[in-house]
Amino acid sequence: KMEVFPCALQAADPKAETVGIFKNYIGARISEEHLPYLDGINIHAYSYEKNIFGNNVGTFPENKNSSFWEILNAIRWRNNNMPGKKIYLSEWGWDCGGGGEECTHSECVSEKAASAYALRGLMIAQRLGLDRATWYFYANSDAESSLYTRSGLTGSAKSDFEKKTVYKVLKKLIQSIGNQYFIATIQEDDNAWIYLFGDRNGKPTHIIGWRPISGNNSQIITQTINTIFRPKSVISLDNQTFDLPKYEHGEMTLELSSMPRIIEIK
Repeated sequence: KMEVFPCALQAADPKAETVGIFKNYIGARISEEHLPYLDGINIHAYSYEKNIFGNNVGTFPENKNSSFWEILNAIRWRNNNMPGKKIYLSEWGWDCGGGGEECTHSECVSEKAASAYALRGLMIAQRLGLDRATWYFYANSDAESSLYTRSGLTGSAKSDFEKKTVYKVLKKLIQSIGNQYFIATIQEDDNAWIYLFGDRNGKPTHIIGWRPISGNNSQIITQTINTIFRPKSVISLDNQTFDLPKYEHGEMTLELSSMPRIIEIK
């Protein structure tokens, strides 16, 4: 009755088997004989891009250059080798300040940005069909700012585990639509990403939208979509107040920013 998964492996870089220390390419580490005994694969995915100096810097998950998209390689490998089996994203997240502690290394993003990216990354994971996503880590490390020491949802023991904004928005998301499922993509382009969510029976219940931009950008745009669903209420994940979207002649006009907005529909 116990599910069996391998260690975290990656499907994006075969050269890892011959260069560096990780030796974690999935095609070299899982043999055909292992497949019947495994319930799925286990991956890590962080959202970095290279700056002009060749260093990793934290970025938003929709960025076409983001390492977050190596998830697609894992999905493709699973589909070809273990169709129908699960994918667990056992590490993901963003290093950020907050919880009484600063974040100064190159992979850091602002606390505001991390909050937006956490919500958006979770929506994307749902949309891609991942079966589980586990944030790394539950708390900051009691150490100087360096990779993953500021990846916690709270500060460290030194700050008495003070809750970060990313903790609060994820908690509110789960409280608001934690029982809902991804149903369909309404829009995915440079202007807006908009998804339809619903209950386990496939009945649409919510529209979720955001701008695929830096989380530090607060600019709001309007985006009109064609839909038969009328807005019922607005759920704000960051405690901002918004008007109910306008609905006329089968069109809903959304106000969107880098922070996802949830529209309950009827």
